[in-house]
Amino acid sequence: AFKYFEQEKVDGAVLEAGMGGRWDATNVKDSRVVVFMPVGLEHCRILGDSLETIAGEKAGVIKSGSDVVLMSTEPDVLKIVLKRCMKTSSRLFVFNEDFGIEKKKLCDGSFSVKISGPLFEEIILEEGSSTDFQLENLLAAAVASALFLKTPPSNFNDAVKKVARALQIPGRFEVISKNPLIILDGGHNPQAVSALVNELDNVRIDGEKFVIFAAFDDKDVASMLVHLARHADHFIFTTSKNKRSFTPGELLSIFEDLLAGDIIKQKADCLVYDDIATGLLEVLKLVGPADAVIVTGSISNIGPAKEFLHSAGVY
Repeated sequence: AFKYFEQEKVDGAVLEAGMGGRWDATNVKDSRVVVFMPVGLEHCRILGDSLETIAGEKAGVIKSGSDVVLMSTEPDVLKIVLKRCMKTSSRLFVFNEDFGIEKKKLCDGSFSVKISGPLFEEIILEEGSSTDFQLENLLAAAVASALFLKTPPSNFNDAVKKVARALQIPGRFEVISKNPLIILDGGHNPQAVSALVNELDNVRIDGEKFVIFAAFDDKDVASMLVHLARHADHFIFTTSKNKRSFTPGELLSIFEDLLAGDIIKQKADCLVYDDIATGLLEVLKLVGPADAVIVTGSISNIGPAKEFLHSAGVY
């Protein structure tokens, strides 16, 4: 990748660090701007089993004199990142302190949205179907871009507005059908699933909710299920056929333990199927136009779900 960037003589490159960051191959390069999205408990067998330890691994990508954009609101993460910034003489910009989103509900039920950040004035966005986490992703990108450019060009605000109008990330709260409502969301950790649930809170669903769930075995599935239980009349546990996936039976066992321990209080009917396609096939036999189907737990679930829904004439 670096060789290609050199050949193309790019003005700037966006690199996503792999697992952690400190020992990732991308960390051979110094970065003018570093962006931290919310940090969660994942890859714990390799990165450690606490937010502080994982944040420390991620903070290893901060080099001398970087501008650091922090989207996490966890105090433990802020403490670790701030310490690294002080050690490397880097500037830290924190979500909801140095930049943020202002979203107001209007009389007609629509929203007005403004984002603000260092180096650019308040930008008023046209409110479309963007979810809160998509707006946060847009804000992170806008802040990082402004810091990278140092002096944003005169058309910077217009460019951000243009991106906002087209903002729809495949596999993130992606609505495939409205009757019944079918939503595909690749939320793969408690933070992402919490964002999904917060969006579902804003959606009117008159019928029953069917959650089709598959996840990798290094994820905090218990916390994910606690969030999802708020919006599940039925759980369908399955697998994306990845060798790292929990088996459907293991997921059911985790859910039953949460019920037995009174951690989840909302009971739900549970079904188990060998793969996502079969789960969707059976669920579509049960749902009515007022019901909702939510496929979530891993980005690897989205492909098989779309493939089946396309073959079934739904997508």
